[in-house]
Amino acid sequence: MSGSKIIIKSGLLDDPLLRDRLVARFVEQGIAEENVVCMGSSPRSEHLRAFASVDISLDTFPQNGGISTWESLYAGVPVVAKLGNGASSRAGGSIVAAVGLGDWVAEDDEGYAAIACKYAAQPAHLAKLRAELPARIAASPAGNVEIYTRNVEAGYRRFWRDYCVAASETGDIA
Repeated sequence: MSGSKIIIKSGLLDDPLLRDRLVARFVEQGIAEENVVCMGSSPRSEHLRAFASVDISLDTFPQNGGISTWESLYAGVPVVAKLGNGASSRAGGSIVAAVGLGDWVAEDDEGYAAIACKYAAQPAHLAKLRAELPARIAASPAGNVEIYTRNVEAGYRRFWRDYCVAASETGDIA
């Protein structure tokens, strides 16, 4: 969208050659150099503060984020995710959907861009979502530590019971 900036954060961007090549690729696509902000390594506190200047995070692909996706959401910044074919390319979509933002998950490139453009044009909605997102996460099964822990424990119990039943049937008790 006009007037937008893209912020790319990666420790790899500490390398001036890589950073300059990346910016040049954006310029080749018609994006003004001043609208591409590259951030390299930083202390954790600075990394988390950077989300204050972000309206929408774009999950990476084909390898989705994980911790970075959660960091963005906890900071109140919604994430557009694109589903791929493997587990590592579906993690971002799973996280985003788990906190109730299924409409932020795309099946393909066109959908990914359409979601980002749709919500970028709705600053009032983004502001409201930013304020609500931490509470939404805390209320979700994925973001509520107690609920998540109970679900993981229940899964372990089911696994152990199934194992014990199968082992007793075959006589292979370890």
